Amino acid sequence: MSSLVDPKADLFNQTNQPEVVMRERRYFALRDYYHQIIPIHDHKEISASEFRQSCEYSRRQTMIELFLGDENTGKVLTPQDFIDYVQIFFRLNEEGELIVYGIRATTMDQFARIGLFRLLKRRDYSGREEEIIA
Repeated sequence: MSSLVDPKADLFNQTNQPEVVMRERRYFALRDYYHQIIPIHDHKEISASEFRQSCEYSRRQTMIELFLGDENTGKVLTPQDFIDYVQIFFRLNEEGELIVYGIRATTMDQFARIGLFRLLKRRDYSGREEEIIA
């Protein structure tokens, strides 16, 4: 459940595919059993701590597998990625392989992403360097 003190992560589908799908799977779970399935069409804002809390409640590690439609890309994100990066971009390279980029959160970003600080700071990350996450 989201609240004012819960940081958010912005996800952007910049591929030519209709949707990127994130499927949350717990370690040692059945191969095709997913706890949560989240489609990303153009843009989606999610709770950055949602996956981490899910790990704590179940006492099992979580990985987020990335799919283009129904095709598994072999790329995986961790719950920490959604806390470490304020924006995450999904793009295809020249060979059609999914590449995940992110803008790393600074200390000020972390404060601005929670509570009243979120209302005061305009979220402008232009000019910030993107890193390859996966």
